[in-house]
Amino acid sequence: MGRADPNSEAEPPPPPTFARLPHRRRPCSPVVAPQVKAILIDSGFYSDAAVQAVEQNPDGTPTEVTVFAAVEKTDHHKTVAELLPQPEPLAPGPEATPKEVMAHRLKTTPGKMLYKPRQPFA
Repeated sequence: MGRADPNSEAEPPPPPTFARLPHRRRPCSPVVAPQVKAILIDSGFYSDAAVQAVEQNPDGTPTEVTVFAAVEKTDHHKTVAELLPQPEPLAPGPEATPKEVMAHRLKTTPGKMLYKPRQPFA
């Protein structure tokens, strides 16, 4: 078998995303599993189904794990006004999509506190 031509115009396959991973629980050390209460993921890896698979057991009951996922890329540089304390955002209404709920979750104080340390790397 010969090597693929590096100058070929064929597009490479798309990279795997969180949404394409099988929705099954990955083995986790029983020592740390009870301590995991939040999972942080970057934009591009978000999907409603993947979040539901983490936050709900197969029988529909909630797990004790909350996902904090960026649902869009944002500029990490803030204006002076954005650095001033802001009131908590109003919760989205019942007609909100799961993506809108997730965007709200990141704008809350707990969401900001958890996700902020990732920003220099994201």
